[in-house]
Amino acid sequence: MSRLATNTRAILAAFTYLALAACVLLLGGIAAAAIRNRPAGQGRAAEGAPLRSALRTRNFWVLYGTLVLSGFGCFVPLVHIGPYAMDAGHPESVAVLLVSLIGLGSLVGRFAIGGIADRLGHARSLVAIGAGLGLMFLLWWVATSFWLLAVFAISFGTLYGGYVALAPTLCMELFGPRSLSAILGSLYTAAGLATLVGPTFAGASFDAYGSYDVAILGCAALSFGGAGLAAALRRHFRAPA
Repeated sequence: MSRLATNTRAILAAFTYLALAACVLLLGGIAAAAIRNRPAGQGRAAEGAPLRSALRTRNFWVLYGTLVLSGFGCFVPLVHIGPYAMDAGHPESVAVLLVSLIGLGSLVGRFAIGGIADRLGHARSLVAIGAGLGLMFLLWWVATSFWLLAVFAISFGTLYGGYVALAPTLCMELFGPRSLSAILGSLYTAAGLATLVGPTFAGASFDAYGSYDVAILGCAALSFGGAGLAAALRRHFRAPA
């Protein structure tokens, strides 16, 4: 009976992923087909720095380092908050809910933080988000009750969502639209590497020490480091002639 239940859950999970893939393909295809390039935008596309010039600037590598440090912990809660909650005595349903709350917060952050960043300044907002992520990791470190974990999940997700929404805007501000796609792609390798290593490190530290303390405090320290590095961004970037 248990083997049948396990097989049924595996089949349902497979169909769920296939359904999600179909939705992404359908909606993404429709969105791509609906995009039209405006002739007015083609004239502005030559403004700004090409990728080769951007790679030689201090701002690029400061921003790259910021993404590495802050991105290290971005996926750690998504992977490990469920096991953490269950170790704290919560049922599996609560663990799943906490992951969902991170996703909900991320959705809110992508819409809400953009307007705040426009008023506060994009570089300052990046500093504030990095520091906020560090504080949220410290909250996670002491949280065991459901409500504290829920506050962490929503707040962390909101900051993470704002981080994702802010990076392209800040990149546009620093380097201009000329090679924005190439520059963003190069920058996001930093986030990709960091998010690959972060959850793996957290799991290894739990196996080694029997708790998430080292992983959580390490992510907090790196987030604060990312905020400090973001403060070193220069406000303006002049593209070479």
